Amino acid sequence: MIEFFAELGVDGEVKNPKMKEGRPRLSSRDRWLANTLRNIHFRCANPKDKKFKHYGGRGIRNMLTLEDLQFLYERDRPDLMQEPSIDRKDVAGHYDRNNCQFIEMATNRMKRWREARKVWKEQQQEGAM
Repeated sequence: MIEFFAELGVDGEVKNPKMKEGRPRLSSRDRWLANTLRNIHFRCANPKDKKFKHYGGRGIRNMLTLEDLQFLYERDRPDLMQEPSIDRKDVAGHYDRNNCQFIEMATNRMKRWREARKVWKEQQQEGAM
């Protein structure tokens, strides 16, 4: 998977000179999915990523492939959303095909806020006992 990312430039051009020049470029949809997958991979696997502490630092791993994201794309149709965001249904679970969905960013933000508030209230109640 890392080789896949190393071979792609921002615009989908092949960066590795050893790769065949006749290789077809990725469609804009597949470029978007590849960038999404790269972002997920880095926040789960790269300690230098600013979001690592919330993902890889908590043990969250990326199990998704480009084919999985293509499946999620067809199922959830993020191209019809204003601002699509990848969401893990179980926030403690890994990024895998059964635990992920595309939802609106605003919905994802509200979901994270509600979950953080719930945890905070539980901590406050435990401290009061």
